[in-house]
Amino acid sequence: MATIITVLVAALVLGAGWFGFSRWFWLGPKGHYFDSNGVPIHYTDEGSGDPVVLVHGFGATGHLNWRFAGVVKELAKQFRVVTIDVRGHGRSGKPAEVQAYGEQMVEDVVRLLDHLNIKRAHLAGYSMGGFITLKLLTVHPERVIRAAVCGFGWQRPDPSALNVYDLLGSVFRDGVGFAALSRFLDPESSTGPLRAAVVDLVMGALLDKRAVGALARSLGKITVTEPALREIEVPVLSVIGTEDTSLRPGVDALIGVLRHHQVTVIADGTHRTTPIKPQFRVALRNWFAADSRGITASP
Repeated sequence: MATIITVLVAALVLGAGWFGFSRWFWLGPKGHYFDSNGVPIHYTDEGSGDPVVLVHGFGATGHLNWRFAGVVKELAKQFRVVTIDVRGHGRSGKPAEVQAYGEQMVEDVVRLLDHLNIKRAHLAGYSMGGFITLKLLTVHPERVIRAAVCGFGWQRPDPSALNVYDLLGSVFRDGVGFAALSRFLDPESSTGPLRAAVVDLVMGALLDKRAVGALARSLGKITVTEPALREIEVPVLSVIGTEDTSLRPGVDALIGVLRHHQVTVIADGTHRTTPIKPQFRVALRNWFAADSRGITASP
């Protein structure tokens, strides 16, 4: 009996240690907070020069998407780099209501600029962050110098897409569906039933299921129309991996629609691996450096 208890205690201790490490790996260092219409939003701020704001993807954090990938370190050599934990993620607040997301995620970025007294900034978003970036360019273009929409293209606002967002919201709320999303974004990865169960278990433990479920259901609110895209004057760079086959068609759909648009393709990059490739951070640095204006904080 004592042996069994010892094993159970050891398993609990190891499990708690593993989970603690996983949370640290996921969240990264604690930065700063500001109040965004009643929701605490976490951000980091470092470096100097023209400001660059980085917006992460679904289920990630500013740390995991940008700092761990080496992007913050690379850009901070030349720019003031600000990462944000999108509401529902990381150290930011996690409301459970659908109406707390959608365009509120776009406004969080603008409120962060206001909080930091930044009049205009470069803006980069990965995956869901690219979704947010495109929407922001249609409603607050005056706040952006140059934009990079990475690992994401154009999602047309059609009814079938809206139904998918509702379905995703329902399954994420129940703590499942993360493995299915991973397979969609990275079709070449092998995810058998056991691995899928583990992915759903771990992601369900690291994320607030009600929050990410509500967020997923709100994504239809930030889709953009073709006329709105054609009005964007801000220069936009699309960055996509050659193996990111599920989302590449959306990038191709932007060609000829955006007025000032370039595409950089990262060799052998999947949706998961593109952000950690050196070519990715170099592409961002070069893109933003091409229009370095010495922008300072607004008075």
